[in-house]
Amino acid sequence: MEKNKKEETALFIQVVLAFVTFFLAIISIFVPDMLVVTQLFIALLLFDMAYNNHLLYHRLWVTPIYIATGIFMLFLFGGLVMQIG
Repeated sequence: MEKNKKEETALFIQVVLAFVTFFLAIISIFVPDMLVVTQLFIALLLFDMAYNNHLLYHRLWVTPIYIATGIFMLFLFGGLVMQIG
């Protein structure tokens, strides 16, 4: 499967977001305030996964699930920001 530059960039961003989210999740175990940032990165990762799923894999039934879960994480993120602030 030949990938063009747009697809390679989208996959690279997904890998970077996955690693950053993983490390933030570990950090949030020890620093509970980092949970807010971790949830934001989870939402970003889910939106990027939805984009890549639509662009590369064409499993159209999974894309709305990723988007809905990302929106849910953003609402959860907003609620935590309101609690801290």
